Amino acid sequence: MTRLNTRTPLQERIDDMVARYGEACKMAMAARIINRSPSTIRDMLQDGRLRWACRKTMVDVRSIAEYIMDPAENDYAARLEKRRRKAGISCQFHV
Repeated sequence: MTRLNTRTPLQERIDDMVARYGEACKMAMAARIINRSPSTIRDMLQDGRLRWACRKTMVDVRSIAEYIMDPAENDYAARLEKRRRKAGISCQFHV
């Protein structure tokens, strides 16, 4: 009897990355993983595209995996939020 793989691609990526890097990594390692600068990682942590770990000293590897699966959508949402803040618009709804 063959067993079907019920894991999603996101779950597989998370499991793989946690096995490679652990539950949390330093900002420099996160920058290397997603090919961005450490200052961009800091911005991504501040606007919510990535999550902090270990009392805001490290980056949550699971959030990196989630970002890698759909970077365009995450970046788009962050850009919209930044524009809204700059324009002074408070929006209850998110697309």
